[in-house]
Amino acid sequence: MSKASIVIVEDEVIVALDMAQALKAAGYNVIGSFSCGEAALEFIAEQCPDLIVMDIHLQGQLDGISTAEQIQKRYGLPIIYLTAYSDSETLSRAKATEPYAYLVKPFEDRDLLSAIEMGLYRHRVDQRLRRMERLYSSTLNSVDDAIITTDIYGLIKFANPTASSLLNRPNDALIGQFIGDVVQLLDRETKITYQFDLPYLIQQANHHMLLPRQILVNDQAKFVVAPSISQIREEDEAIAGIVLVLRDMRDLDAAEEHIRHQALHDALTGLANRNVFINRLQYILDHYHLHHHHAVLFIDLDRFKIINDSLGHIVGDKLLIQVGQRLERCIRSHDLVARLGGDEFTILLDGVNDIHDVLRVTDRLLSVVAEPYHIDGYKVFTAASIGIVVIDDHYKHYHEVLRDVDSAMYRAKSQGRGCRAVFDEEMHVEALRTLQLEVELRRAVERDELCLHYQPIIKLATGELSGFEALLRWNHPTQGVIGPASFFAIAEETGILAQIGWKLLRESCQQICAWQNEFQFHPPLELSVNFTHRQFFQANLIQQVQSILAETGMPARHLCAEITEGVMMQSNRAVEVMHELHDLGVQVHIDDFGTGYASLSLLHSAPIDVLKIDRTFIQPESGASKHSIAQLISLMARSLGCAVVAEGVEDAQTAQMLIEMGCDFGQGWWYSKALPPEEARVLIRNFAQGTVMVPVPLNAKVAH
Repeated sequence: MSKASIVIVEDEVIVALDMAQALKAAGYNVIGSFSCGEAALEFIAEQCPDLIVMDIHLQGQLDGISTAEQIQKRYGLPIIYLTAYSDSETLSRAKATEPYAYLVKPFEDRDLLSAIEMGLYRHRVDQRLRRMERLYSSTLNSVDDAIITTDIYGLIKFANPTASSLLNRPNDALIGQFIGDVVQLLDRETKITYQFDLPYLIQQANHHMLLPRQILVNDQAKFVVAPSISQIREEDEAIAGIVLVLRDMRDLDAAEEHIRHQALHDALTGLANRNVFINRLQYILDHYHLHHHHAVLFIDLDRFKIINDSLGHIVGDKLLIQVGQRLERCIRSHDLVARLGGDEFTILLDGVNDIHDVLRVTDRLLSVVAEPYHIDGYKVFTAASIGIVVIDDHYKHYHEVLRDVDSAMYRAKSQGRGCRAVFDEEMHVEALRTLQLEVELRRAVERDELCLHYQPIIKLATGELSGFEALLRWNHPTQGVIGPASFFAIAEETGILAQIGWKLLRESCQQICAWQNEFQFHPPLELSVNFTHRQFFQANLIQQVQSILAETGMPARHLCAEITEGVMMQSNRAVEVMHELHDLGVQVHIDDFGTGYASLSLLHSAPIDVLKIDRTFIQPESGASKHSIAQLISLMARSLGCAVVAEGVEDAQTAQMLIEMGCDFGQGWWYSKALPPEEARVLIRNFAQGTVMVPVPLNAKVAH
């Protein structure tokens, strides 16, 4: 390790040479020797030595002390004074420059060498201390917590910038102040001011103490902080003061409040969420005898999916927000509105006299929800279906209430838009029946009890067989063959139909192809198959149909996909799917036409091959007005270039009426009920042998 570099500033040349020789002999590197302060300053500015040996008396205008002052101010280098002067005034001036040693001439070489060695050592220690001080100071000044230190009397010795900001006072206004005068902490509960009892804090055995969250009061604001106090101890464990750390809890409190809010509220509408509603409801059930009567309303929006699909999810979300706001405006402050999810809301009415109170609130809700909404330039309409349960003492668990109010809501929805229904025991029995039916249906799928029957479709004018509609039946082990009216809705809702839909399509295509090959009908037999809502909107619909047609050999033009008006109106995607099926060669039929709400513009834009008139318009008891609707549907179909199939033909007179209306095809019990495959084959054979089913005209004369 090389020795330090030293500069000698001495006006006596002989003395300077002797010192240089002694220092070089000791291994030091003497890099310069000067007799005046000005020359020494210029050299030191360029070379920056490790230590300066400085005589107080120098040539030139600057003496040694003045030169040392500039060196210390600019470079902070260690200085050892050499002088023949030891008077108090000189010593006082020299002391102000913080020299590392003061040698009085004459001195021995060993004294000089010792002073230099000690000076260099002290300078290294000072440099390390300064680096540590800068590090600690930088650390304390950069932390987000307010840090304040005091002496044993509580007088502030240090405060970082965060403390100045938190207390709204400049740093110099804090230093020297009693900590209790500038840091005012209030207990959050009692609002009592915290007293900085220094003797008590200093005497504590625990060096570190956390205080409960306090309210910090400064000149401009009050906010919550988390304080901690630690003792400052010397090396001998003597207590030198305390350090107070204040953590600003505003951001953390806001984050915690946000988390609490998120845990209790629906993220979209800001209403209470499902958990809050359930907890409140269960509390009421647990303490039923302590409270007034209560009621629960279950609200489901009508046509929300159509709005979402047609106008987009952003409009749908804004609609939900506005609905939530309207619901809140209709209830009292102690009632609870919650969003369960999707377009489902619940209301807990706290304290009602009787069912009439509940119905008055419900009717007001129905009216308010049905008023138009103005969202992003759209005028949007919706309505609500509301189920009602008045809580009594037989309810023990929240899920029992939700089960029953859900049943009531579905009863209301079945009655039409904007309706309400109060839960009764009949609904409970019906819900149990539905649950049992679902269980039996799933078992039926496992046992392959769901099968297809085939109802013939007849050319009305000629009485010839055109094809079949494949209809679902349940071959129940105890009840025999059951029609779809009793199980179709639950099968669709639970996804059971979607589970077996492709299997049934494949089976019916195979069956029609087998009959066609056997009897060689010309034109070939057509197959009509009902596509449920879920099946029609499956992403892989076209691929599945294409695959089944290829697998069974069924020509696409002889397959008729039947959908209802409701399915066609469910989504903008419906017309796209209809075009995709049509491009594949599959015919598109609209089933139960006249019972839905298809717009004329949609009928023009959709590729429709057949309109099927619902049976309610052609039954004899329907009356002239409904028969006129059937006539109008037939005329509309002609204008659209569509054929017409009439459902529910039950007698010859109806068949003749349809012929006169210009209907093309008919199906119904007058021709045949839906038949199992083996019976349908017999019927096909009869038609293949020339059988026709043409009704006798109503005005024809019958020979006797």
